[in-house]
Amino acid sequence: MKINFVFFGVLVFSLLFGCTESKPRTQMIINLAEANKTEGTVYNINEELIYEVSGEIDTIILDIDRPILLDVELGRFISYVYVKPGDQITMDSVPYTSNYLRDTDTSHLHNQVLLEYGLLIDESRTTYDTRKIVALQPAEYLSQLDKKYNILYDFLGSKKSDAQLDSQFLEGLTLRTHALKYSEQMGYKSYHEYLTKEEVELPDDFLKAVERVDFSDPMIMLYEEGRGFVNQWHSKDINYPDYESVGAFYDAVIASAKNAYGTSIMADYCSLQSISDQVNFGSGIDEASGLIDDFKTTVTNSVFNHKLEKLIEPWELLRSGLDAPDFVAKNRDGESVMLSDLKGKKVYIDIWATWCGPCIAEIPSLKKLEKDLHDKPVEFVSVSIDDEKDREKWKKFVVDRELGGVQLMADNAWQSDLATTYNIQGIPRFLLVDEDGKIVSANAPRPSDPDIVKTILN
Repeated sequence: MKINFVFFGVLVFSLLFGCTESKPRTQMIINLAEANKTEGTVYNINEELIYEVSGEIDTIILDIDRPILLDVELGRFISYVYVKPGDQITMDSVPYTSNYLRDTDTSHLHNQVLLEYGLLIDESRTTYDTRKIVALQPAEYLSQLDKKYNILYDFLGSKKSDAQLDSQFLEGLTLRTHALKYSEQMGYKSYHEYLTKEEVELPDDFLKAVERVDFSDPMIMLYEEGRGFVNQWHSKDINYPDYESVGAFYDAVIASAKNAYGTSIMADYCSLQSISDQVNFGSGIDEASGLIDDFKTTVTNSVFNHKLEKLIEPWELLRSGLDAPDFVAKNRDGESVMLSDLKGKKVYIDIWATWCGPCIAEIPSLKKLEKDLHDKPVEFVSVSIDDEKDREKWKKFVVDRELGGVQLMADNAWQSDLATTYNIQGIPRFLLVDEDGKIVSANAPRPSDPDIVKTILN
Protein backbone atom coordinates (compact mmCIF):
# COMPACT_ATOMS: atom_id res chain seq x y z
CA MET A 1 0.00 0.00 0.00
CA LYS A 2 1.31 3.43 -0.86
CA ILE A 3 1.09 6.14 1.73
CA ASN A 4 0.83 9.88 1.20
CA PHE A 5 2.38 12.16 3.77
CA VAL A 6 1.41 15.75 4.61
CA PHE A 7 3.01 18.78 6.37
CA PHE A 8 2.51 18.65 10.33
CA GLY A 9 5.13 18.84 13.52
CA VAL A 10 4.18 16.64 16.58
CA LEU A 11 4.07 15.87 20.39
CA VAL A 12 1.83 14.03 22.86
CA PHE A 13 0.85 13.88 26.54
CA SER A 14 0.16 10.78 28.57
CA LEU A 15 -3.29 10.16 30.00
CA LEU A 16 -3.13 9.98 33.76
CA PHE A 17 -4.80 6.80 34.91
CA GLY A 18 -4.21 4.56 37.91
CA CYS A 19 -0.78 3.07 38.58
CA THR A 20 0.10 -0.57 39.03
CA GLU A 21 2.53 -2.06 41.50
CA SER A 22 4.73 -3.64 38.81
CA LYS A 23 5.47 -3.15 35.15
CA PRO A 24 4.18 -6.02 33.03
CA ARG A 25 5.96 -6.51 29.72
CA THR A 26 4.30 -4.24 27.17
CA GLN A 27 5.04 -4.81 23.51
CA MET A 28 4.26 -3.06 20.21
CA ILE A 29 4.95 -4.78 16.89
CA ILE A 30 4.97 -2.31 13.99
CA ASN A 31 4.78 -4.00 10.60
CA LEU A 32 5.52 -1.53 7.82
CA ALA A 33 6.53 -4.04 5.16
CA GLU A 34 3.96 -2.66 2.72
CA ALA A 35 4.77 0.99 3.35
CA ASN A 36 6.94 3.09 1.08
CA LYS A 37 8.57 4.74 4.08
CA THR A 38 9.88 2.63 6.94
CA GLU A 39 11.41 5.21 9.24
CA GLY A 40 9.66 7.04 12.00
CA THR A 41 9.22 7.44 15.73
CA VAL A 42 6.86 6.33 18.46
CA TYR A 43 6.80 8.67 21.41
CA ASN A 44 5.09 10.32 24.36
CA ILE A 45 6.38 13.74 25.40
CA ASN A 46 5.05 13.76 28.96
CA GLU A 47 6.78 10.51 29.86
CA GLU A 48 9.73 11.47 27.61
CA LEU A 49 9.52 8.12 25.85
CA ILE A 50 10.80 7.90 22.30
CA TYR A 51 11.53 4.92 20.07
CA GLU A 52 12.93 4.84 16.56
CA VAL A 53 11.13 2.82 13.89
CA SER A 54 13.63 1.91 11.20
CA GLY A 55 12.83 -1.51 9.79
CA GLU A 56 10.01 -3.23 7.99
CA ILE A 57 8.97 -4.99 11.21
CA ASP A 58 10.01 -3.42 14.52
CA THR A 59 9.27 -4.64 18.03
CA ILE A 60 9.20 -2.04 20.79
CA ILE A 61 9.19 -2.93 24.47
CA LEU A 62 7.45 -0.10 26.33
CA ASP A 63 8.54 0.83 29.84
CA ILE A 64 5.18 2.06 31.18
CA ASP A 65 3.27 1.67 34.44
CA ARG A 66 0.04 3.39 33.34
CA PRO A 67 -2.04 3.56 30.17
CA ILE A 68 -0.73 6.13 27.69
CA LEU A 69 -1.57 7.49 24.27
CA LEU A 70 1.35 7.20 21.87
CA ASP A 71 2.03 9.16 18.70
CA VAL A 72 3.15 6.97 15.82
CA GLU A 73 4.87 9.30 13.37
CA LEU A 74 5.91 8.27 9.88
CA GLY A 75 7.29 11.13 7.85
CA ARG A 76 4.81 13.94 8.40
CA PHE A 77 1.85 11.67 9.12
CA ILE A 78 0.73 10.87 12.66
CA SER A 79 -1.50 8.17 14.08
CA TYR A 80 -2.33 7.32 17.66
CA VAL A 81 -2.49 4.14 19.69
CA TYR A 82 -3.66 3.63 23.27
CA VAL A 83 -1.49 1.19 25.22
CA LYS A 84 -1.95 -0.32 28.69
CA PRO A 85 0.75 -2.06 30.72
CA GLY A 86 0.92 -5.66 29.58
CA ASP A 87 -0.65 -5.03 26.16
CA GLN A 88 0.59 -6.85 23.06
CA ILE A 89 -0.25 -4.40 20.25
CA THR A 90 0.23 -5.13 16.55
CA MET A 91 0.08 -2.28 14.04
CA ASP A 92 0.09 -3.30 10.39
CA SER A 93 -0.30 -0.13 8.31
CA VAL A 94 -1.29 3.51 8.37
CA PRO A 95 -3.70 5.09 5.86
CA TYR A 96 -3.32 8.68 4.74
CA THR A 97 -6.97 9.74 4.99
CA SER A 98 -7.11 10.39 8.76
CA ASN A 99 -5.09 10.15 11.92
CA TYR A 100 -5.94 6.63 12.97
CA LEU A 101 -4.53 3.13 12.72
CA ARG A 102 -6.33 1.02 10.16
CA ASP A 103 -5.15 -2.42 11.13
CA THR A 104 -4.17 -1.95 14.75
CA ASP A 105 -5.12 -4.65 17.24
CA THR A 106 -8.28 -3.17 18.77
CA SER A 107 -8.67 -5.77 21.48
CA HIS A 108 -9.40 -3.11 24.07
CA LEU A 109 -12.14 -0.55 23.77
CA HIS A 110 -10.06 2.62 23.68
CA ASN A 111 -8.42 1.74 20.37
CA GLN A 112 -11.81 0.82 18.94
CA VAL A 113 -12.99 4.31 19.84
CA LEU A 114 -9.91 5.88 18.21
CA LEU A 115 -10.62 3.91 15.05
CA GLU A 116 -14.31 4.87 14.93
CA TYR A 117 -13.47 8.51 15.68
CA GLY A 118 -11.01 8.64 12.78
CA LEU A 119 -13.58 7.19 10.40
CA LEU A 120 -16.09 9.80 11.54
CA ILE A 121 -13.59 12.56 10.78
CA ASP A 122 -13.57 11.30 7.20
CA GLU A 123 -17.36 11.16 7.13
CA SER A 124 -17.73 14.73 8.40
CA ARG A 125 -15.22 16.04 5.87
CA THR A 126 -17.01 14.28 3.02
CA THR A 127 -20.46 15.44 4.08
CA TYR A 128 -19.43 19.03 4.78
CA ASP A 129 -16.82 19.99 2.21
CA THR A 130 -14.69 22.81 3.61
CA ARG A 131 -14.43 24.70 0.32
CA LYS A 132 -18.21 24.77 0.00
CA ILE A 133 -19.13 25.85 3.49
CA VAL A 134 -16.33 28.40 3.82
CA ALA A 135 -17.79 30.27 0.84
CA LEU A 136 -20.93 30.96 2.89
CA GLN A 137 -21.61 34.12 4.88
CA PRO A 138 -20.64 33.99 8.61
CA ALA A 139 -23.98 32.99 10.16
CA GLU A 140 -24.65 30.18 7.69
CA TYR A 141 -21.02 29.09 7.87
CA LEU A 142 -21.21 28.70 11.67
CA SER A 143 -24.45 26.76 11.32
CA GLN A 144 -22.85 24.31 8.86
CA LEU A 145 -19.71 24.07 11.00
CA ASP A 146 -21.85 23.09 14.01
CA LYS A 147 -23.53 20.35 11.98
CA LYS A 148 -20.16 19.10 10.72
CA TYR A 149 -18.70 18.66 14.18
CA ASN A 150 -21.88 17.49 15.89
CA ILE A 151 -21.15 14.19 14.16
CA LEU A 152 -18.10 13.86 16.41
CA TYR A 153 -19.62 15.42 19.53
CA ASP A 154 -22.64 13.11 19.33
CA PHE A 155 -20.36 10.10 18.97
CA LEU A 156 -18.36 11.07 22.07
CA GLY A 157 -21.56 11.79 23.98
CA SER A 158 -22.76 8.28 23.25
CA LYS A 159 -19.61 6.87 24.88
CA LYS A 160 -19.90 8.71 28.19
CA SER A 161 -22.09 6.04 29.72
CA ASP A 162 -19.55 3.29 29.00
CA ALA A 163 -17.88 2.60 32.34
CA GLN A 164 -14.97 0.84 30.63
CA LEU A 165 -13.83 4.08 29.00
CA ASP A 166 -11.70 6.40 31.07
CA SER A 167 -13.21 9.87 31.42
CA GLN A 168 -9.87 11.58 30.71
CA PHE A 169 -9.56 9.63 27.48
CA LEU A 170 -12.94 11.02 26.37
CA GLU A 171 -11.97 14.49 27.57
CA GLY A 172 -8.89 14.34 25.36
CA LEU A 173 -10.98 13.44 22.31
CA THR A 174 -13.44 16.22 23.14
CA LEU A 175 -10.59 18.75 23.21
CA ARG A 176 -9.36 17.27 19.94
CA THR A 177 -12.78 17.97 18.43
CA HIS A 178 -12.77 21.54 19.77
CA ALA A 179 -9.38 22.08 18.17
CA LEU A 180 -10.52 20.71 14.81
CA LYS A 181 -13.59 22.92 14.80
CA TYR A 182 -12.04 26.10 16.14
CA SER A 183 -9.01 25.91 13.85
CA GLU A 184 -11.38 25.93 10.90
CA GLN A 185 -13.33 28.79 12.42
CA MET A 186 -10.20 30.88 12.94
CA GLY A 187 -9.17 30.38 9.32
CA TYR A 188 -12.61 31.23 7.93
CA LYS A 189 -12.08 34.90 7.07
CA SER A 190 -8.85 34.54 5.10
CA TYR A 191 -10.00 31.36 3.34
CA HIS A 192 -13.40 32.87 2.48
CA GLU A 193 -11.78 35.95 0.98
CA TYR A 194 -9.27 33.83 -0.93
CA LEU A 195 -12.00 31.65 -2.46
CA THR A 196 -14.66 34.29 -3.13
CA LYS A 197 -12.35 37.27 -3.79
CA GLU A 198 -14.72 39.27 -1.59
CA GLU A 199 -14.15 40.78 1.84
CA VAL A 200 -16.30 39.56 4.70
CA GLU A 201 -17.09 41.32 7.98
CA LEU A 202 -17.18 39.07 11.03
CA PRO A 203 -19.70 39.60 13.85
CA ASP A 204 -18.15 40.77 17.11
CA ASP A 205 -18.91 37.44 18.77
CA PHE A 206 -17.66 35.26 15.89
CA LEU A 207 -14.78 33.84 17.97
CA LYS A 208 -16.62 33.85 21.30
CA ALA A 209 -16.45 30.08 21.72
CA VAL A 210 -12.77 30.00 20.77
CA GLU A 211 -11.91 32.62 23.36
CA ARG A 212 -13.36 30.42 26.13
CA VAL A 213 -10.79 27.67 25.53
CA ASP A 214 -8.44 27.04 28.45
CA PHE A 215 -5.04 27.07 26.73
CA SER A 216 -3.30 26.28 30.01
CA ASP A 217 -4.83 22.79 30.09
CA PRO A 218 -2.08 20.37 28.96
CA MET A 219 -4.74 17.94 27.73
CA ILE A 220 -5.19 20.21 24.72
CA MET A 221 -1.75 19.08 23.55
CA LEU A 222 -2.73 15.41 23.48
CA TYR A 223 -3.42 15.30 19.73
CA GLU A 224 -1.88 16.91 16.65
CA GLU A 225 -4.96 19.04 16.04
CA GLY A 226 -4.75 20.48 19.55
CA ARG A 227 -1.07 21.27 19.20
CA GLY A 228 -1.66 23.02 15.91
CA PHE A 229 -4.54 24.96 17.44
CA VAL A 230 -2.35 26.13 20.32
CA ASN A 231 0.25 27.33 17.83
CA GLN A 232 -2.39 28.99 15.66
CA TRP A 233 -4.01 30.85 18.56
CA HIS A 234 -0.99 32.64 20.02
CA SER A 235 0.25 33.76 16.59
CA LYS A 236 -3.10 34.86 15.15
CA ASP A 237 -2.21 38.56 15.14
CA ILE A 238 1.35 38.23 13.84
CA ASN A 239 1.63 39.10 10.15
CA TYR A 240 4.76 38.47 8.13
CA PRO A 241 4.59 41.74 6.10
CA ASP A 242 4.90 43.71 9.35
CA TYR A 243 8.52 42.58 9.85
CA GLU A 244 11.67 43.65 8.07
CA SER A 245 13.10 40.14 7.71
CA VAL A 246 12.24 36.47 7.98
CA GLY A 247 14.35 36.20 11.12
CA ALA A 248 12.56 39.11 12.79
CA PHE A 249 9.21 37.48 12.02
CA TYR A 250 10.16 34.16 13.65
CA ASP A 251 11.70 35.95 16.63
CA ALA A 252 8.34 37.65 17.12
CA VAL A 253 6.45 34.36 16.83
CA ILE A 254 8.58 32.71 19.50
CA ALA A 255 8.28 35.75 21.79
CA SER A 256 4.51 35.61 21.31
CA ALA A 257 4.39 31.95 22.38
CA LYS A 258 6.40 32.65 25.52
CA ASN A 259 4.21 35.63 26.33
CA ALA A 260 1.01 33.62 25.84
CA TYR A 261 2.04 30.36 27.52
CA GLY A 262 4.89 31.30 29.84
CA THR A 263 7.37 28.60 30.76
CA SER A 264 5.39 25.59 29.65
CA ILE A 265 5.42 22.65 27.32
CA MET A 266 3.00 24.59 25.09
CA ALA A 267 5.52 27.40 24.66
CA ASP A 268 8.34 24.92 24.02
CA TYR A 269 6.26 23.18 21.35
CA CYS A 270 5.45 26.47 19.61
CA SER A 271 9.13 27.43 19.67
CA LEU A 272 10.08 24.12 18.09
CA GLN A 273 7.43 24.62 15.41
CA SER A 274 8.72 28.11 14.66
CA ILE A 275 12.28 26.85 14.30
CA SER A 276 11.05 24.05 12.04
CA ASP A 277 9.12 26.49 9.85
CA GLN A 278 12.05 28.87 9.58
CA VAL A 279 14.53 26.13 8.70
CA ASN A 280 12.30 24.26 6.26
CA PHE A 281 10.26 27.03 4.71
CA GLY A 282 11.78 30.33 5.80
CA SER A 283 15.35 31.58 5.60
CA GLY A 284 17.06 28.25 6.27
CA ILE A 285 19.36 26.88 8.91
CA ASP A 286 21.95 29.69 8.82
CA GLU A 287 19.65 32.44 10.09
CA ALA A 288 17.95 30.05 12.55
CA SER A 289 21.21 29.05 14.27
CA GLY A 290 20.70 31.42 17.19
CA LEU A 291 17.20 30.12 17.87
CA ILE A 292 18.47 26.54 17.65
CA ASP A 293 21.25 27.18 20.17
CA ASP A 294 18.84 28.93 22.54
CA PHE A 295 16.37 26.05 22.32
CA LYS A 296 19.05 23.47 23.13
CA THR A 297 20.13 25.37 26.23
CA THR A 298 16.65 26.15 27.61
CA VAL A 299 14.46 23.16 26.70
CA THR A 300 15.14 19.91 28.53
CA ASN A 301 12.41 17.66 27.11
CA SER A 302 14.23 14.76 25.46
CA VAL A 303 11.54 14.21 22.80
CA PHE A 304 11.64 17.85 21.73
CA ASN A 305 15.42 17.82 21.55
CA HIS A 306 15.37 14.58 19.59
CA LYS A 307 13.00 16.19 17.11
CA LEU A 308 15.26 19.23 16.85
CA GLU A 309 18.25 17.04 16.03
CA LYS A 310 16.23 15.19 13.40
CA LEU A 311 15.14 18.53 11.97
CA ILE A 312 18.61 19.98 11.52
CA GLU A 313 20.42 16.77 10.52
CA PRO A 314 19.60 16.94 6.77
CA TRP A 315 20.49 20.66 6.70
CA GLU A 316 24.00 20.33 8.08
CA LEU A 317 25.50 19.85 4.60
CA LEU A 318 23.46 22.76 3.24
CA ARG A 319 24.97 25.55 5.30
CA SER A 320 26.24 28.67 3.61
CA GLY A 321 29.83 28.37 2.37
CA LEU A 322 29.81 24.60 1.85
CA ASP A 323 30.09 22.97 -1.57
CA ALA A 324 26.70 22.81 -3.23
CA PRO A 325 25.78 19.13 -3.72
CA ASP A 326 25.68 18.30 -7.40
CA PHE A 327 22.52 17.09 -9.10
CA VAL A 328 21.45 16.15 -12.58
CA ALA A 329 18.20 16.93 -14.42
CA LYS A 330 17.10 16.82 -18.04
CA ASN A 331 16.22 19.62 -20.42
CA ARG A 332 13.32 19.55 -22.86
CA ASP A 333 15.41 17.60 -25.37
CA GLY A 334 16.12 14.89 -22.80
CA GLU A 335 19.76 15.92 -22.36
CA SER A 336 21.28 15.75 -18.89
CA VAL A 337 22.45 18.96 -17.23
CA MET A 338 24.43 19.03 -13.98
CA LEU A 339 24.69 21.86 -11.50
CA SER A 340 28.48 21.62 -11.73
CA ASP A 341 28.23 22.41 -15.46
CA LEU A 342 27.18 25.94 -14.53
CA LYS A 343 30.25 26.95 -12.48
CA GLY A 344 31.59 30.38 -13.28
CA LYS A 345 28.30 32.16 -12.71
CA LYS A 346 26.02 32.58 -9.78
CA VAL A 347 23.11 30.18 -10.13
CA TYR A 348 19.62 30.99 -8.89
CA ILE A 349 17.53 27.82 -8.87
CA ASP A 350 13.75 27.65 -8.77
CA ILE A 351 12.32 24.27 -7.73
CA TRP A 352 8.70 24.10 -8.80
CA ALA A 353 5.92 22.07 -10.49
CA THR A 354 3.14 22.83 -12.94
CA TRP A 355 0.50 21.87 -10.36
CA CYS A 356 1.86 24.21 -7.66
CA GLY A 357 -0.18 27.41 -7.32
CA PRO A 358 2.37 29.37 -5.24
CA CYS A 359 5.07 28.36 -7.74
CA ILE A 360 3.05 29.71 -10.65
CA ALA A 361 2.35 32.90 -8.70
CA GLU A 362 6.12 33.59 -8.62
CA ILE A 363 6.54 33.35 -12.42
CA PRO A 364 5.89 37.06 -13.19
CA SER A 365 8.42 38.12 -10.53
CA LEU A 366 10.94 35.56 -11.80
CA LYS A 367 10.59 36.86 -15.36
CA LYS A 368 11.11 40.43 -14.15
CA LEU A 369 14.15 39.35 -12.12
CA GLU A 370 15.69 37.66 -15.15
CA LYS A 371 15.07 40.80 -17.21
CA ASP A 372 16.55 43.13 -14.58
CA LEU A 373 19.71 40.99 -14.25
CA HIS A 374 20.10 39.91 -17.87
CA ASP A 375 23.51 41.60 -18.15
CA LYS A 376 24.83 40.17 -14.86
CA PRO A 377 26.77 36.88 -14.47
CA VAL A 378 23.75 35.03 -13.09
CA GLU A 379 22.25 31.83 -14.49
CA PHE A 380 18.56 31.28 -13.84
CA VAL A 381 17.61 27.61 -13.61
CA SER A 382 14.12 26.24 -13.10
CA VAL A 383 13.83 22.57 -12.13
CA SER A 384 10.39 20.96 -12.24
CA ILE A 385 9.61 18.04 -9.96
CA ASP A 386 6.53 17.02 -11.94
CA ASP A 387 5.99 13.29 -12.34
CA GLU A 388 7.44 11.68 -15.45
CA LYS A 389 3.94 11.03 -16.80
CA ASP A 390 3.47 14.82 -16.97
CA ARG A 391 6.63 15.54 -18.98
CA GLU A 392 4.66 16.70 -22.04
CA LYS A 393 2.45 18.86 -19.84
CA TRP A 394 5.59 20.46 -18.39
CA LYS A 395 7.09 21.10 -21.83
CA LYS A 396 3.86 22.70 -23.05
CA PHE A 397 3.66 24.82 -19.89
CA VAL A 398 7.19 26.14 -20.48
CA VAL A 399 6.30 27.14 -24.04
CA ASP A 400 2.86 28.57 -23.25
CA ARG A 401 4.17 30.70 -20.37
CA GLU A 402 7.31 31.70 -22.31
CA LEU A 403 9.56 30.70 -19.43
CA GLY A 404 13.18 31.78 -19.76
CA GLY A 405 16.44 30.61 -18.27
CA VAL A 406 17.50 26.97 -18.16
CA GLN A 407 14.39 24.78 -17.97
CA LEU A 408 14.96 21.30 -16.50
CA MET A 409 12.91 18.42 -15.11
CA ALA A 410 14.21 16.22 -12.32
CA ASP A 411 14.03 12.45 -12.61
CA ASN A 412 11.82 10.75 -10.01
CA ALA A 413 10.11 13.93 -8.80
CA TRP A 414 10.18 14.02 -4.97
CA GLN A 415 12.59 11.07 -4.91
CA SER A 416 15.06 12.80 -7.24
CA ASP A 417 18.62 13.48 -6.11
CA LEU A 418 17.79 17.19 -6.11
CA ALA A 419 14.78 16.82 -3.80
CA THR A 420 16.45 14.40 -1.40
CA THR A 421 19.88 16.04 -1.28
CA TYR A 422 18.49 19.53 -0.77
CA ASN A 423 15.79 18.34 1.67
CA ILE A 424 12.93 19.69 -0.43
CA GLN A 425 9.78 19.35 1.68
CA GLY A 426 7.68 22.02 0.02
CA ILE A 427 7.71 24.14 -3.11
CA PRO A 428 8.44 26.64 -4.41
CA ARG A 429 11.95 26.50 -3.05
CA PHE A 430 14.86 28.62 -4.23
CA LEU A 431 18.60 27.97 -4.04
CA LEU A 432 21.48 30.37 -4.60
CA VAL A 433 24.96 29.06 -5.49
CA ASP A 434 28.03 31.24 -6.09
CA GLU A 435 30.51 31.23 -8.98
CA ASP A 436 32.70 28.63 -7.27
CA GLY A 437 29.86 26.20 -6.63
CA LYS A 438 29.50 27.15 -2.95
CA ILE A 439 26.13 27.47 -1.26
CA VAL A 440 25.04 31.05 -0.66
CA SER A 441 21.61 30.00 0.55
CA ALA A 442 19.82 26.64 0.42
CA ASN A 443 16.60 28.49 1.18
CA ALA A 444 16.97 31.70 -0.81
CA PRO A 445 14.35 34.47 -1.00
CA ARG A 446 11.62 34.19 -3.60
CA PRO A 447 11.71 36.33 -6.76
CA SER A 448 8.90 38.44 -5.29
CA ASP A 449 11.00 39.31 -2.21
CA PRO A 450 11.94 43.02 -2.31
CA ASP A 451 15.54 42.21 -1.32
CA ILE A 452 16.14 39.47 -3.90
CA VAL A 453 18.32 41.55 -6.25
CA LYS A 454 20.56 42.62 -3.36
CA THR A 455 20.76 39.01 -2.17
CA ILE A 456 21.84 37.71 -5.57
CA LEU A 457 24.37 40.45 -6.35
CA ASN A 458 26.04 40.66 -2.92
